[in-house]
Amino acid sequence: MNKVYKFYPEYEDEFITPVDTSETSLLFSTALSIQNPLPCGKVLQVKLQGRRGFSQNSFYWLHPQCLVCDLVAYNKLNDLLSGCGFWSELILDGEALYLFSVTKEINVLNEDDSDFVELNGFKLDIKRYSFKYFNESENPIFLITNMKGHYPLMSGYLVKKIKEFEISGLKFKLL
Repeated sequence: MNKVYKFYPEYEDEFITPVDTSETSLLFSTALSIQNPLPCGKVLQVKLQGRRGFSQNSFYWLHPQCLVCDLVAYNKLNDLLSGCGFWSELILDGEALYLFSVTKEINVLNEDDSDFVELNGFKLDIKRYSFKYFNESENPIFLITNMKGHYPLMSGYLVKKIKEFEISGLKFKLL
């Protein structure tokens, strides 16, 4: 049976934002776009916001639609995430960060056994997940095909690798 996880920042009140606030719209129209994400096209300067407790973490928080990590995590995860999305480069205090936008969609949700939050027959969210079998190593991070706007999920395989690599900054919730 597959294990599927939601992922969250270790410290939810710490995050990064573009230094130039006009570039926020560039991020949301490119790398963070729900409809058709694209690489940013330029390296964006970012800054830390909130408490400054995650300086030792490899993952940084920007938006639930993506992963942002340092060079160490990027080097360890790049091959694992191949085919699941694309990377855009960011700069934080002169150091490179890497934003991973998830584009891979898989038809993994067993809708008959899942429970939804619905409004007028439109599925707004998922209350209880039931998944079909899928290859976790081929689909380490993904979007659910039939749930547009749903945030990416991680397979148990990827969560295990992140823990093995001792990459810090995320916490996981088994669905």
